[in-house]
Amino acid sequence: MIRECHQRLQTQCRIDVQLRVASGQWRWHELVMESYYSDDGYLARIGGLVIDISQRKKSEEQAWAAAEFDALTGTRNRRGLANHLAQLNERPEAATYYLLMIDIDYFKNINDRYGHPAGDALLVEMAKRVHDALRPEDCLARLGGEEFAVTAGDLSHQQVVQLGERIRHRIAQQPFYLTAGDSQTPLMVTLTVSVGIAPLALTSDLDHCQAVAVAQADQALYAAKEAGRNRVVAHWQR
Repeated sequence: MIRECHQRLQTQCRIDVQLRVASGQWRWHELVMESYYSDDGYLARIGGLVIDISQRKKSEEQAWAAAEFDALTGTRNRRGLANHLAQLNERPEAATYYLLMIDIDYFKNINDRYGHPAGDALLVEMAKRVHDALRPEDCLARLGGEEFAVTAGDLSHQQVVQLGERIRHRIAQQPFYLTAGDSQTPLMVTLTVSVGIAPLALTSDLDHCQAVAVAQADQALYAAKEAGRNRVVAHWQR
């Protein structure tokens, strides 16, 4: 950075860096530097300030997390999913991606019977189970209510359906244990999900390609619900 400033004959430059302080901790600092040149254009000396901005960085990270991640489940939210797709679209290598829409079957009955706190606890535990069924490169997002989305790439049609089945099985194979109200006895709740899958063709118009994938995945999800729930349907199978 200093070399670039010198080449452009800039007198001021700044950068955020992490520095290890005397206690051994790494803390964020802002380096503000001013260059002084001799009459013949040579860099004579550099002066400046080192400012601890750790608290500001922490606030920025918290604001970023609040903007892109769901406060309840810790998964990405709609904005976080859109930004993830934008990052995927910047990759030089071409890949085939899919969008999986996941909806909890009869979730309203759980809220009505056990209350919203129990429903929230169920959403948190469900998100953990879905996350455990995914690969590190896959992305899980909560779109709202009991509806989640997963993006996955480098899979064939058959493999992405198998991923959907793995998620469905992970949710249905074991009951959930929840605490509702003042009861100290955990409640055993069985849960199933319906999954709709659609191809996700990333283009320069991300809003359009995401809208198309969501619409097609929603249609597949509706078909799964109509077929009896607790099943996986791909858009190309309809």
